[in-house]
Amino acid sequence: MNFVAPGFLYALFFLAIPIIIHLFNFRRYKTIYFPQVKFLKAVKKESQSASQLKHLLVLLSRLIALAAIIIAFSQPYGSNEDLTVKAGKKKIQFYLDNSFSMQATDENGVLLESAKQKIYQIMKAYSEADEFQLLTNDFEYSYQAWLSKSEFIDQLQNVDYSPQVKELSQVINRFAEDIEENENYDTYLLSDLQKNVLDIENIDTNLKIILIPLLANESENVSLNKLAFDKPYQLANSQEIINFQLANYGKKEENKSVVSQLYINNELKTPFSVEIGSKDSVESQISYTIKSDEIKAAKLLIKDYPIHFDDTLYFNFTVDEKIKVSHLHNEQIEKSIPAIYRNDSLFDYQSISSNSIDFNIMERSPFLIVESQRSMSSGTRQFFAKYLEDGGTIALLLDSDIDQKGYNQLFAELKLEQLLDYQEDKITVKDLNYKAELFNNVFEEIPTNLKLADSKGHYLISNRNAIQKEDLLTYQNNMPALRKYTINKGKLYLFNIPFNDSISNFSKNALFVPILYNMALYSKFKSPLYYQLGETIFIESNNVKESPYRIIGKGVDLIPRQKREGNTVQLFVESQIKNAGHYSIFQEDKEIKRIALNYNRKESNFSYWTIDEIESIAEERGISLKTIESEGDVLEGDIQYLMKGEPYWKYFVILALILLALEILLIRIL
Repeated sequence: MNFVAPGFLYALFFLAIPIIIHLFNFRRYKTIYFPQVKFLKAVKKESQSASQLKHLLVLLSRLIALAAIIIAFSQPYGSNEDLTVKAGKKKIQFYLDNSFSMQATDENGVLLESAKQKIYQIMKAYSEADEFQLLTNDFEYSYQAWLSKSEFIDQLQNVDYSPQVKELSQVINRFAEDIEENENYDTYLLSDLQKNVLDIENIDTNLKIILIPLLANESENVSLNKLAFDKPYQLANSQEIINFQLANYGKKEENKSVVSQLYINNELKTPFSVEIGSKDSVESQISYTIKSDEIKAAKLLIKDYPIHFDDTLYFNFTVDEKIKVSHLHNEQIEKSIPAIYRNDSLFDYQSISSNSIDFNIMERSPFLIVESQRSMSSGTRQFFAKYLEDGGTIALLLDSDIDQKGYNQLFAELKLEQLLDYQEDKITVKDLNYKAELFNNVFEEIPTNLKLADSKGHYLISNRNAIQKEDLLTYQNNMPALRKYTINKGKLYLFNIPFNDSISNFSKNALFVPILYNMALYSKFKSPLYYQLGETIFIESNNVKESPYRIIGKGVDLIPRQKREGNTVQLFVESQIKNAGHYSIFQEDKEIKRIALNYNRKESNFSYWTIDEIESIAEERGISLKTIESEGDVLEGDIQYLMKGEPYWKYFVILALILLALEILLIRIL
């Protein structure tokens, strides 16, 4: 048996005082003799023996009662195998999961409020001298201070739902940052045990964790998870198709009809419904016609009950009139190229002679075709490198008459492979990379005997693995006929197959038109349609002003932490914005971009760990974890047991009361 306050046991020495008083009775007696007192002496002896027995019993009951009271004040307890009990001041850490999944309910109501009530009960087991720390999914520093009990209660009352989602491993790491040696810590986790978030299998910690589970009632939920356009460009007066995904995480076996709506600039385009089965996900689409060339603030929403945070996806996109294509050529132009772009209203085609290069026109075009150049000046090489860095796309054509030295200098600056000897042997393209982005929507099904192009000449290319590359067409000798390089934010397509009909039949091949068409279509660097709350936002800007960027919208006006790398500015919003929706980015008083922020879908899938599963994983990983499922006053008692072991003081108080009652009976009866 152990004691919380063993100092009280010194009071047991005072039990010697009544014993001394009893042994040294200071009362003096005078003996008086009477004649014929034979029978009186017998009565006296008998009465004196009974009195001594009575006094001894009363003394004993009083001593034991006083000892029991003294021991009760020392707060005895039994050892607890689950926890090493330490005396002294404690520091108590609480993690309260306040994500949107805590909007679900249990038998006591909403999970978040149930969690708060449990924390109140737990705190009753601690003293006013202890310190408390609260961590929520926002990871705000104001919620990580060490507080007194009253300050902590005030802070706890202000906790509300957060769009942020933090994995348990992140929470444990954050707690570990505040741990100091030789301190007495208790760490509590209050969570609904969602598998997507509670990554206990990734935890490695020496903390002694007390898990308070919040077990939600079974809920139905359909989530709108993602969307994308089927084309990289959105053009005025053209029909656009939006592909989106719905996921049904409910367990009801019957199909569910989900009503969906598309709004563009707050205008309802068309409502529709989608059928989805239990535990299923479906890909669907909606089409509409764009009428103007401007930034579009849009949202796609579904109607689902009772979980709403994942029912809407906000997104922004820009509309272009035409795709600008620039063609840098020699005196004699390759006619197969303008034939593709000039007669298509989708493109704004500009031909530029190498004798009078206009860099301004090329800079304004997202797609640049560079026909085999006889001369590659240093100024042209610098422009190409900068053009790729800014996110442009170049199609670079090769033939036997190019300035090979100038090309290799450009490739060296871009850290690409070098051109070696030019081979004039006839060779056939043998492989086509069907999975490449360039061939999206080209084939309805993969052909089995597609005839590819032949060529009478091509370059041998050195082998280097230092750059991100993708072979799209490959010759029989494994040399690339068409290779794609990703350079910074730009793309470089290297055609190692001539367009000249006297050397190659590539311009007459069925793949020629879709390849060049898709190169232009996928050329422009497109900003994401939307971000998740907390993600880093990227801005393409040539403006080098030192004035900071501001994010404004939905009652928010903030200057986030920002970092510039070249022409890209990164905005670190973190947890400063809490509401999904459309926001504008300003520099000084000028709006430069609009963005859409959405809630994280990680918690849409209400799949939970069982307590047995968690305890089993914790045991396998050697994690000290104790789970408590009790409620109300029982919860407080369980916490007391964890802190101090089994309390025995109440048994000693009961013993003292019994002995005092016994003393009264002895005095009255004997």
